[in-house]
Amino acid sequence: MFQDAMTDPRIKPLWEEVSDRLTVKEEVRNSKHWECAMSNPGVAVITTCPTGHPVESLAHELLHLKVQLHGYRRPRLIVWPMDTDSYGTRLLTMFDNEFQHHRMFPEFLALGLDQAWFYSDDDKDTLRYLKKVLRQKPDDFRQILCDYMTLVAPGGSLTDAQRDGLGMEFHRISNGQFKVKLDEVDHALAEWRRTAGFDIAPYARRFIHFFEDPAIAWIGYGKREEFPGNGFFVDAPFELESD
Repeated sequence: MFQDAMTDPRIKPLWEEVSDRLTVKEEVRNSKHWECAMSNPGVAVITTCPTGHPVESLAHELLHLKVQLHGYRRPRLIVWPMDTDSYGTRLLTMFDNEFQHHRMFPEFLALGLDQAWFYSDDDKDTLRYLKKVLRQKPDDFRQILCDYMTLVAPGGSLTDAQRDGLGMEFHRISNGQFKVKLDEVDHALAEWRRTAGFDIAPYARRFIHFFEDPAIAWIGYGKREEFPGNGFFVDAPFELESD
């Protein structure tokens, strides 16, 4: 799937930069989205599917890998006693993906690629989806946060005017009940885009504090068995209860 795309002159230098440090393999699956993962040390797997924009799709996944090679560590799990319905896992997955996107996007544009195809082909449905969300008048900030992060994600099919208009509607949800929190999301993302480092811990703490402050929570970069060394506490340290 990506054999032809990787020779495109716009992204060939990026391909060579990443493949010089990683063995990059392809897995073709019946899905709607491309994905990538470092399956073993020095090995990355890019999962592909049919798309009308293979060059942009490959560039997107290579930029994920490049960000990680430059020091970004992916948060993999959360231990959060107050989270009784696994929302924390969803929050962490969204946080990880979108924070990478905000650091990747400027280089995607610098490659000369069309920002409209920064995401998968079904991104064309984002406007319709977000309008539907707003019509339903959500009042649970857990859902609102995930949908707002979709809105403010860089690039994609939304125009600036559409993004601005929907943003105002999100800020007016429940008579502005969540405006302060959404403003904090905007500030955190702007700060993240400006910073040179890749430490996501301060930003993850800010997002968890939307729901519990101070929080009894730990975010790990690997497996639960690696608690507490391979990760960080959101606030004060604690011990895991024995099974």
